[in-house]
Amino acid sequence: MGWITILYATMVALSATLGGVYLAAWLMQREDGSYLVFVVLAASVIGVAGTELWMLRAQTPDEYGLALLSFGLLRAARAERDVEVKEAALSASEQRLSLAAEAADAGFWSLDGQSGAVWATAKTRELFGLPPAGDLRVEKFLERVHWQDRPRLEQLIATTLRSHDRYRVEFRVAGPDGRVRWLAGLGRSMGSTGAGSKALMGVTMDITARRTMLDKIRRQRARLEQVSRMETLAELSASLAHELNQPLAMILTNAEAAQTLLAQPQPNLTEVREILADIVSADRRAADVIRHLRELVHRGVPRRETLLLDDAIHRVLRLLTNEFDDRGVSVALGLAPDLPGVQADRVLIEQVLLNLLDNACDALADNPTGERRVSIATRTQADRVLLEVTDNGGGLSDPERVFDPFYSTKPGGLGMGMAIVRSIVSGHGGCVSAESAPGQGTTVQVSLPRDGGTA
Repeated sequence: MGWITILYATMVALSATLGGVYLAAWLMQREDGSYLVFVVLAASVIGVAGTELWMLRAQTPDEYGLALLSFGLLRAARAERDVEVKEAALSASEQRLSLAAEAADAGFWSLDGQSGAVWATAKTRELFGLPPAGDLRVEKFLERVHWQDRPRLEQLIATTLRSHDRYRVEFRVAGPDGRVRWLAGLGRSMGSTGAGSKALMGVTMDITARRTMLDKIRRQRARLEQVSRMETLAELSASLAHELNQPLAMILTNAEAAQTLLAQPQPNLTEVREILADIVSADRRAADVIRHLRELVHRGVPRRETLLLDDAIHRVLRLLTNEFDDRGVSVALGLAPDLPGVQADRVLIEQVLLNLLDNACDALADNPTGERRVSIATRTQADRVLLEVTDNGGGLSDPERVFDPFYSTKPGGLGMGMAIVRSIVSGHGGCVSAESAPGQGTTVQVSLPRDGGTA
C-alpha cells in the first residue's frame, strides 16, 4: 500500500470522528534516507452534483509530492462519493416505486419468455391466490385465471412476446376459496432476440370494487329505464286502447258481414275471401300493437340490430295518432331519403321517440288550438345519423337542464323522461342536446353513429 493510500485511509477515518476535518503532522522518509516533514489540513465538503471534495493545505518543500497527494485524495474521494450518491438514488427510486405500488394496491411481476419462470411480488401472489414463497411458473398464474378469460390472456402474452409490444387487459381470477375477483393487467416486453422478446414485465391491480360499482350503475340505469317505460305506458294507455279497438271493431264488422253472406242461398265467395283477408290484416295489426306493448313493458337484454329511424318514427306515430288528434297537434315530417341505418335496440330507440314527442306535445299546452305544431326531421352528418324533434311552444330558459334527473317543467312530472333519453342515447354511442329560447320553441337533436360508422 502506497503512502498516499495510507494517508487517505487515515484521513477519512479521523475526519469521520472530527466532523469532516483532519489535521496532522507527518514524517516521511525518502528513498535516499532523508526525511520529509509536512503538516496537512483537510476538510470534507459537498461539491456540485453531490460529489465529495477534500480541501487541502500542506506545508512541505516537496511540491511534487503535494501534487500527487492532492490528486490521489481528490480522485479517491470523488469515486467513493459517486458510488454512494448512485446507491442512494437507486434506493430512493426503489422506495418511491414501492410506495406507489402500495398506494395503488398493485403487484409487480416479470416473466422469462424462454423458461416460463415468473418473479412476482408478495402482492401479485396474493392477488392470484398463490403461496407467498416458492418458485413460480406462468402456468400456475394461468390456472387461477377464469376459464372464459384464460385463452384471451394466453394469446395476449404470446403476441406481446413476439411483437415487442405492450398490452392492457381486464380479467377474472378464482382464488382457492372460490371467490372471483377482477384484475387489471398491464405488461410490456423487455429486451428481444431475433425470435422475439426475452421477457415481460408488468403490473397487476385489483379492480373488483370498480367493476362491482359499474355493474351496480348499469343495474340502476336499467331500473330507471323500466320506470320510464312504465310512465310512458301510463301516458299512452288511451292511445293504445284506441289502436286495439280499431282493428278489433274491424274484425267484428267483417266477421258479421261474412256470416250474412254465407247465410245467402248462393253466397259470393269472392267477397267472403276479401272479408277474410281484411280480418287477417286487422288481426295482425292488433297483434303488432300488443307485441309492441309487451316489448315496451318487458325489461330484457338490449338487442342491437340494423334499425332505420324512419321506420321507427312511423311506428311511434301510429301509436300517438289518437293523442295528437285529442290535443290538436299537427305533425310535419322532414325525413331524409335513403337514410342509412343505425345499430340500435329498436324498443329503446322507440322509447326515446315516445319521450321526445310526448314532451313536445306537453310544451304546446299553452298554444292556441290550431297553432300547435311538431316537426320531425332526419338527416346525415359525416358518419352520424341525426334526428331532430322541434315544437313551437313557449321554449326554455335553460334547455340543458331538462336532461337532469328529477328536473321537470310539468306539474307533477317525475323529471326522468329526458334523463332516460340521454342515458339510452349515450348507451348507443350517441349524444343528445337541446336548443331553446323563451317564446321560440325547442329543438332536441339526437345523434347516433350510422351502421358501420365510428361510435
